[in-house]
Amino acid sequence: MGSNTGSECKESDIQTAQDLTNFVKTLLDQINDRFKTMTDGIVHRIDEMTDRIDDLEKTVCQLVQESCTDDNVGDLDNKNSKNHSKVDHEDK
Repeated sequence: MGSNTGSECKESDIQTAQDLTNFVKTLLDQINDRFKTMTDGIVHRIDEMTDRIDDLEKTVCQLVQESCTDDNVGDLDNKNSKNHSKVDHEDK
Protein backbone atom coordinates (compact mmCIF):
# COMPACT_ATOMS: atom_id res chain seq x y z
CA MET A 1 0.00 0.00 0.00
CA GLY A 2 2.83 2.38 0.82
CA SER A 3 4.30 2.03 -2.64
CA ASN A 4 0.93 2.68 -4.27
CA THR A 5 0.44 5.87 -2.29
CA GLY A 6 3.90 7.02 -3.33
CA SER A 7 3.24 6.39 -6.99
CA GLU A 8 -0.17 8.04 -6.76
CA CYS A 9 1.46 11.15 -5.29
CA LYS A 10 3.94 11.23 -8.11
CA GLU A 11 1.21 10.81 -10.70
CA SER A 12 -0.87 13.54 -9.07
CA ASP A 13 2.22 15.75 -8.86
CA ILE A 14 2.81 15.17 -12.56
CA GLN A 15 -0.84 15.93 -13.31
CA THR A 16 -0.67 19.07 -11.16
CA ALA A 17 2.51 20.17 -12.93
CA GLN A 18 0.88 19.57 -16.33
CA ASP A 19 -2.21 21.48 -15.22
CA LEU A 20 -0.05 24.34 -13.99
CA THR A 21 1.94 24.32 -17.22
CA ASN A 22 -1.26 24.38 -19.28
CA PHE A 23 -2.69 27.16 -17.12
CA VAL A 24 0.45 29.27 -17.48
CA LYS A 25 0.59 28.63 -21.23
CA THR A 26 -3.07 29.64 -21.61
CA LEU A 27 -2.53 32.72 -19.48
CA LEU A 28 0.54 33.76 -21.49
CA ASP A 29 -1.37 33.22 -24.74
CA GLN A 30 -4.18 35.45 -23.46
CA ILE A 31 -1.72 38.13 -22.38
CA ASN A 32 0.00 37.91 -25.76
CA ASP A 33 -3.34 38.28 -27.58
CA ARG A 34 -4.30 41.29 -25.48
CA PHE A 35 -0.88 42.86 -26.01
CA LYS A 36 -1.14 42.34 -29.77
CA THR A 37 -4.64 43.85 -29.81
CA MET A 38 -3.45 46.88 -27.83
CA THR A 39 -0.35 47.24 -30.02
CA ASP A 40 -2.42 47.07 -33.20
CA GLY A 41 -4.80 49.69 -31.80
CA ILE A 42 -1.94 52.01 -30.88
CA VAL A 43 -0.29 51.60 -34.28
CA HIS A 44 -3.64 52.29 -35.98
CA ARG A 45 -4.10 55.47 -33.93
CA ILE A 46 -0.55 56.59 -34.73
CA ASP A 47 -1.20 56.01 -38.44
CA GLU A 48 -4.41 58.05 -38.23
CA MET A 49 -2.59 60.83 -36.38
CA THR A 50 0.17 60.80 -38.99
CA ASP A 51 -2.41 61.21 -41.75
CA ARG A 52 -4.07 64.07 -39.88
CA ILE A 53 -0.72 65.80 -39.33
CA ASP A 54 0.14 65.38 -43.03
CA ASP A 55 -3.21 66.92 -43.99
CA LEU A 56 -2.66 69.76 -41.53
CA GLU A 57 0.83 70.37 -42.94
CA LYS A 58 -0.57 70.53 -46.50
CA THR A 59 -3.26 72.97 -45.39
CA VAL A 60 -0.73 75.21 -43.64
CA CYS A 61 1.52 75.18 -46.72
CA GLN A 62 -1.44 76.13 -48.92
CA LEU A 63 -2.38 78.96 -46.56
CA VAL A 64 1.20 80.23 -46.54
CA GLN A 65 1.31 80.13 -50.35
CA GLU A 66 -2.02 81.92 -50.60
CA SER A 67 -0.85 84.50 -48.10
CA CYS A 68 2.36 85.09 -50.03
CA THR A 69 0.41 85.34 -53.27
CA ASP A 70 -2.07 87.77 -51.71
CA ASP A 71 0.79 89.86 -50.33
CA ASN A 72 2.50 89.97 -53.73
CA VAL A 73 -0.76 90.90 -55.48
CA GLY A 74 -1.37 93.56 -52.83
CA ASP A 75 2.15 94.92 -53.31
CA LEU A 76 1.66 95.03 -57.07
CA ASP A 77 -1.69 96.78 -56.67
CA ASN A 78 -0.10 99.36 -54.37
CA LYS A 79 2.78 99.92 -56.81
CA ASN A 80 0.39 100.18 -59.76
CA SER A 81 -1.86 102.65 -57.98
CA LYS A 82 1.19 104.74 -56.98
CA ASN A 83 2.45 104.65 -60.56
CA HIS A 84 -0.96 105.70 -61.86
CA SER A 85 -1.06 108.54 -59.34
CA LYS A 86 2.34 109.74 -60.54
CA VAL A 87 1.23 109.55 -64.15
CA ASP A 88 -1.98 111.42 -63.33
CA HIS A 89 -0.04 114.14 -61.51
CA GLU A 90 2.50 114.45 -64.31
CA ASP A 91 -0.23 114.82 -66.90
CA LYS A 92 -1.76 117.73 -65.05
